[in-house]
Amino acid sequence: MKIFKAMMLVLVALLAFTGCEKFTCNDSHKVSELAGTWTCFQENFAEALVIKANGSVVSTGVADGEYWENVKGNISIQDGKISMIFEDDDNTEGHFDFIPEMAFSVCTDKGERYTYNYCKEDLSDEIVGMWVCNDATNGTTTQMAINTYSKDGTCIFTGIVPNTDSHMVNVSTNYKVIGDILFTQRADNQLVAGDVKFVASRLMYTPDATLLGDIISRKQYITTKNGNIEAVLNTLRINQKLDLAGKTYDHIKTFVTNVKGVDKDVDIMGNKFNFAKMDGVKLNK
Repeated sequence: MKIFKAMMLVLVALLAFTGCEKFTCNDSHKVSELAGTWTCFQENFAEALVIKANGSVVSTGVADGEYWENVKGNISIQDGKISMIFEDDDNTEGHFDFIPEMAFSVCTDKGERYTYNYCKEDLSDEIVGMWVCNDATNGTTTQMAINTYSKDGTCIFTGIVPNTDSHMVNVSTNYKVIGDILFTQRADNQLVAGDVKFVASRLMYTPDATLLGDIISRKQYITTKNGNIEAVLNTLRINQKLDLAGKTYDHIKTFVTNVKGVDKDVDIMGNKFNFAKMDGVKLNK
């Protein structure tokens, strides 16, 4: 009886889904209905497609660490099948399922399924700025990671390197955002054994998510000793332009980091400082 009730619930859910979403797989759809940006994000594969009404398409993506960018092609739909033919001969053809302005999927003859979601907004402008993550992990503890994205496609990283005990300071990398997919090129000194140079993340942007400001959540797959795991990193936008004019401030404690200096005592306002051995204690005075 319990199994029967469970089967009935699944059937009702399927009927509700097909009735509400109008998931279709017939030959009535035109390629012009796919005009816009569509993204696919799966384990070891991510792709962004920018499709025009005439069926022309530009693809950017990463698969098993291999990255490609702005590869041109054409899309056609016929007899319930979709064909995506690209200039690099990495083509895809299969059964076509479609929810207008929401999602479409391609199921190949090999049984591979790729599902693409429609992107109403492009987040390439929203990501510009400084974002801090307080729950980055090295596998055992949570630590901090900071990414600063510039309009020129460069990113400055400081913090814990995921899944390691290593920290990086002001390491420059390259990035690209299309729709809601972030493609990142890792710096050589960020890589550990088994890492891939290019990674992808799906972005979920929530403006004014907290009293502190905007949140971008990055969904990605992280390589561990037990294989790939799905992780979500929440990052908070940092206001880099502070209005300090005419205001006074106090402090609790001074922290010093990344200091380089000559191993020599220097007198400043009656205090002896050695910048090669700076620890912040005397600065608190």
